[in-house]
Amino acid sequence: MTELIVAGIIFVFLFFIMFCLGNFVRLFEKKEKYSIGCRIVSGFVFYFFLFEIIAFPVMIARQPLHRLTMIWGSVIAFLVLAACVKFGKSWWEEWKARKLRGYSAGFYLMLFLIGLQCVFAALWTDNSPDAAYYVANVSANVATDTINIYEPFTGAMQETFYTRYLFGLYPVHNSVVCQLTGVHPLVLTKTLMSVAAIVLSYTVWAQVGKKLFDKREQVWMLLSFLSVIQFFFHTIYSNASFLLTRGYEGKALLANVILPFILYLGLCLFENIKNRSAWLLLFATTVAGVDISMSAMSIVPVAASAACLVAIIGKRSWKSLIYYGICMVPSVLILAVYLLTSKGYLTFHI
Repeated sequence: MTELIVAGIIFVFLFFIMFCLGNFVRLFEKKEKYSIGCRIVSGFVFYFFLFEIIAFPVMIARQPLHRLTMIWGSVIAFLVLAACVKFGKSWWEEWKARKLRGYSAGFYLMLFLIGLQCVFAALWTDNSPDAAYYVANVSANVATDTINIYEPFTGAMQETFYTRYLFGLYPVHNSVVCQLTGVHPLVLTKTLMSVAAIVLSYTVWAQVGKKLFDKREQVWMLLSFLSVIQFFFHTIYSNASFLLTRGYEGKALLANVILPFILYLGLCLFENIKNRSAWLLLFATTVAGVDISMSAMSIVPVAASAACLVAIIGKRSWKSLIYYGICMVPSVLILAVYLLTSKGYLTFHI
């Protein structure tokens, strides 16, 4: 019970960290109004963008996990403190300006359906090989104080870093959180992060709804409708199955957070093709997506291209092709490294 309480505190603190990081987006496009939900999701993207940049070199250098934990903890502590100093006054002013108002039955129905999914995900038991691998990977890193050195199933030391998960460091992030907080890997991965995936997913869809509809009631209806779809649309590879039964995997975040967020950014760009924060977030998403799941290596560039090109062609802003090209650079580099590694031309020895 104590560990679950600690996990709940960590859950709240993780979202606070994302909120703090998301506030820095306001510095790039001051005219835009950023809701709390928008800042949380933007912070989520920046969070894993930074983690990939920091964690990958540490892993390749074969440094112990505790060194990465110290570096990451220090970076996050500095950024959170900087956000509190920079934006603390504006947060207080926003809070004072908020007006208490009643909510409709649709709002409470939406909360009930989302809460029901959170409970379902937290109580779901999955004994699949994927579940064993991801949880064992986090456990092996924490137990040996290493980063992806040991094969999760056998415990044998690997000769090279596994190419399939070379850039997908989401389990390493969970290892860092476990080492930093002392929470058991099983509790963190199967409970805390699974519930976090659901909350983040509906937070993203709420931002999409605000772009599509004028009234908040319509947004609540959209999220309630999506909740019903999630409950009843289950196949082995559907995003609903990943969200509710396989939330410990990076693919759940890729399908239910990263890709909808790209849709949101596409709507932002179609609304204002010169939105600097949207372009910056799109660039960060191409890196953060791969950090969360290597499947993003090919999926995210395609989704980002669809979102960008529609906006560019629709607005006839051909100069924006430069920004689009810059956003594609990380995906091209990561894909090139992956192909060279998988074909044996490039090897990362342990």
